[in-house]
Amino acid sequence: MGKGKFYKRELGRFNLLKFDLHYHANIFRLSPDKIRTRMEQHKQSIQKSEIDFIASTEHAYKDPLTAYLYLKEAVNDLETAVIPGIEALTKEGIDIIFLYTDEESLRLAGLMIVPHPRTPGHTGAANKLSEKDYQTLLSQADYVEIHNGASVLLRQLFQKKYLRPLVPSVLRKKVEDTFELPEKYRGVNLGWAVSSDAHYPKDQVYVGGTHFDITAPETYFEFLKRRIRFEPHQVSSSPSMIPTLLKNGLCVFLEALLKKHYKLFLQSSKL
Repeated sequence: MGKGKFYKRELGRFNLLKFDLHYHANIFRLSPDKIRTRMEQHKQSIQKSEIDFIASTEHAYKDPLTAYLYLKEAVNDLETAVIPGIEALTKEGIDIIFLYTDEESLRLAGLMIVPHPRTPGHTGAANKLSEKDYQTLLSQADYVEIHNGASVLLRQLFQKKYLRPLVPSVLRKKVEDTFELPEKYRGVNLGWAVSSDAHYPKDQVYVGGTHFDITAPETYFEFLKRRIRFEPHQVSSSPSMIPTLLKNGLCVFLEALLKKHYKLFLQSSKL
């Protein structure tokens, strides 16, 4: 936002400041001609509303940076300032809007990782989405998590002979897939994330390793934008099985309670 626009409002030219903090350009995958038409429509509508500040909060999977740049250009000769933002989607399926101080901050928020697609829990994208929708999600991502450390001890537990017959094959398969994601779930031309998913320090057993170097003046973010295919690298031995599983089980339970409380709060705030 330019200083001129801000100072005009600060000097009292307008008595009422109007903000729209949730707005979509909605131009993803449109042809150039349709984008021009759509943006002209946006301009006319915004000019008519005489809005002071409008937040470009395109969905994370619909190129929010491009949406912001088009919207900013469309209202360039108006008295409206565009705030860069994004409407993100959490693992729980909750929409969250993030607003940024400037365009550069929005640019640095551009890496998307699809975590544990086959987790035994309720947050695995490959479990919840249709095959087509899952592949669409991957096409918008930069990385897919091919190893999640939360599966390490559970996998070891399920491999014990006395438990193996008692564990449903579907559950066992999901744990195996979370430990090492099958090729069919890895998408095309994506980086591979290897993560500990540690909730406690001693849970960090495997991390991602690569022989590629960060070459100056490249930043870590620019390095990651190369979509590196990390490989599992063990940094510690596995912690004690039963105490750790109990501790993490309690953590998961408490997080579920907090998540439920948060969802209820969101629902009640809309009433």
